[in-house]
Amino acid sequence: MNTASGGVQGPVGGSTYRVVALVPNLMDRGRVEAALLAAGATVEFVASASQLAEAGGGAQLAVVDLTVPLVMVAVASLSAAGTPTFGFGSHVDRELLRRARASGCNDVVPRSAVAHRLALIVAAGVAGVAGRAASDTAPGGRSPGR
Repeated sequence: MNTASGGVQGPVGGSTYRVVALVPNLMDRGRVEAALLAAGATVEFVASASQLAEAGGGAQLAVVDLTVPLVMVAVASLSAAGTPTFGFGSHVDRELLRRARASGCNDVVPRSAVAHRLALIVAAGVAGVAGRAASDTAPGGRSPGR
């Protein structure tokens, strides 16, 4: 496992937005890592679908290259555990993208849209984590609407 930590701590040094990623292609990995770190996430790269399923349980997001063997099993497992998944693959392989959605992948995009879409999703998630950390430290421990 390889961890990149450019993640932003919550306002009180608490929460981070943790992403686990299965992206074996080095070109794709570089784009994914840059987008995640720029958006303020901490990312842990894993080498196999089984490692993804194991490490992804406590993550706010799992990012997967849909061409990796057995990845659909890991996506289904993460989906059942409530971990959102972001998958990408070739724009011409419509069947692969369809199977990913059917396996429970929350967001499926062609490879060309990965960096842009991932940055948007993670930026919103990081803001949510930081907001929850701030409200959890308010008097009484919770914000009024929770």
